Amino acid sequence: MGPCRPSPEGRRFKFVTRRFGLARIEGLGDRPSVTLPGIEIAVIEEPKVVGYLLAADHPEGASKAAFFEAHGFRRGDWQVLAEALRDHARRHAVAAVSRSP
Repeated sequence: MGPCRPSPEGRRFKFVTRRFGLARIEGLGDRPSVTLPGIEIAVIEEPKVVGYLLAADHPEGASKAAFFEAHGFRRGDWQVLAEALRDHARRHAVAAVSRSP
């Protein structure tokens, strides 16, 4: 497990970190520590967090909601999860690249 980091509200969350062999992932070449480009301007919208990642009644998001809620994230404080996701992207290398339609 990664280190505990205090949230703006003083709560502590553990971030799971993994080491990935990134050599030869399509789009990354041989660069093993590529971070997500544009993370400082990334928009993480409330409906995506509240209506999917923290929605216990969502058919595809329920397991994600259980995970995040078990780690202290709540729908009423969705911005805390959004910032934790940004922080994770800032601190950890890209693991894979895929194209979307």
